[in-house]
Order: sequence, then structure tokens, then C-alpha cells
Amino acid sequence: MANIVFCYPPIVSTINSSLLLARNLRDKGHIISYLGIADCKPTIYENGFKFVSVYEQWFPSGWFDKVFLKATSQDFNLESAKELTSHFHNFINYLVAGGRGSLK
Repeated sequence: MANIVFCYPPIVSTINSSLLLARNLRDKGHIISYLGIADCKPTIYENGFKFVSVYEQWFPSGWFDKVFLKATSQDFNLESAKELTSHFHNFINYLVAGGRGSLK
């Protein structure tokens, strides 16, 4: 049997869309794990799958909810957008420079 890894952002609808497939594959004897930022962990564990958290120094637990709530609030402005863009820009630069952190 195969070892299969799913990797999704911490968006419930995105993760939920994979769970039926993951369960079916597990029922056929495959080993299923999920890989993602810490905010994905509770949903994955609740559904009985292994989870490996990556890049916690860039995306600590609670990061996605904080950013999502701010981005959908009336307080989201150009400065907030610049901060978010800068965070992703710095993360991409880290990856391009060879930073693999949790993936070693």
C-alpha cells in the first residue's frame, strides 16, 4: 500500500473536500497523513488522520484566523495589505534562499 500526503491551506471547505477521499484510501489500507501549517491540525486530528506541522516559525498556531479576521474586517487597509504581502514575500525569499526548515 502507499503512503499518501495531503497538503491544504487551513480553509475548512478545502480540507473537507479531501476527507472523503482520504477515508476511502485509508479504508483500502493506505497510510494517510496531512501536511500543513499549525492551524490545520485540529480539523485533521478530529477526523482521525496524522498531521505534520510545517513552517511554524512563519505561520504559528492562530496565524491564519488572525489574518483572515483582519482581512475581512473594516480595519483592513493598505497598511495591513502591505504587512501581509511583506510576510509572504519574506517567506518566499526564505524558500528561494534554500530555507526548508521543517521539510528536511
